[in-house]
Amino acid sequence: MSGRPDSTTLTRQLSVQFHNSLLRQNEGMVVALARRAVEKGVSPEAFLLEVVAPAQLLIGDAWASGAIGVAQEHAATALSDRAVALVLGAPQRAPVCPPVRGRITVACVEGEWHALSARLVADVLRLHGWQVTFLGAHVPTHHLRNHLRTDPPQVLALSCSMASRLPYVHAAVDTGRSAGIPVLAGGPAFGPHGARARDVGADHWCKDAPDAVEFLAAGTISSGGTPPYVPDPADWEEFSLLTSSRARLVHDLAAGLGHPDPAHPLHHTHLTDHLTLLAESLASSVYLADEIVFAEAVSWLAAIGRPRQLSAAFIESALERMAARLRDFPHAAAVLHAAVD
Repeated sequence: MSGRPDSTTLTRQLSVQFHNSLLRQNEGMVVALARRAVEKGVSPEAFLLEVVAPAQLLIGDAWASGAIGVAQEHAATALSDRAVALVLGAPQRAPVCPPVRGRITVACVEGEWHALSARLVADVLRLHGWQVTFLGAHVPTHHLRNHLRTDPPQVLALSCSMASRLPYVHAAVDTGRSAGIPVLAGGPAFGPHGARARDVGADHWCKDAPDAVEFLAAGTISSGGTPPYVPDPADWEEFSLLTSSRARLVHDLAAGLGHPDPAHPLHHTHLTDHLTLLAESLASSVYLADEIVFAEAVSWLAAIGRPRQLSAAFIESALERMAARLRDFPHAAAVLHAAVD
């Protein structure tokens, strides 16, 4: 019997080592592991999906638990990007399947700064014969519109991780639909089964890169299969007012609340970030007429807040102050009262 591990065992071992190297910000080891994967015959797709993706999920968990900070998370992502580029560019690997399936644009919606997952999807699609244009993080809707007008693909794939950005997903979906381009959606913002992708009018939701490859290979996507989402006029008006007044609301709330840990050197920045998330999620909830969007944001903030000295009482106080400030916004007030109750 051979002592060599099978491919699944090998990629699992590599992913554990890769994750540890990311945590230590050990660039040399990250590069060495990428080269080792190539030498051992790990396919580029397996490296992306079985080594890098699981390691990055653990990096996200480490940030959520407070074990690492934002800078460390960004450093880890940059190292993962380098490893992906190294493996995809390695001369030893098999040649890429020539682009025969068509053209697809992959983009993160406006305000979505987490681009690695979308990049992995783009790279996997490229490996399966798609001609991919990857637009990266935070693509403002008007820039996306210009791109689709001047360089129209056959499919538009949108990535979004935070439900607070769903109104911007809707704008991007409408941009694709108005150009007659089918729209795929993916990312945690759409829920575990993708219901919110359909809510904002996307033609299809894909849970991950293999799902996208399989669905697109079937050739069944077409634009307009999902009814377009049209916000209630009253919800649209409240959303517009909440969005235009968000900075003032966050400023006033921060001034009134103070910080749960005033000794923290970045207390004002952290407080503003937390309150901005609540304000954006509230606006998204109103826009979609879905109070669960805001409730999930509150629960998520409570979870990441515990290791950051952000107490449940402090969050409750913030919600009560928001409700008092927004009592003339009936839909927002209803969402806030549901969250407090």
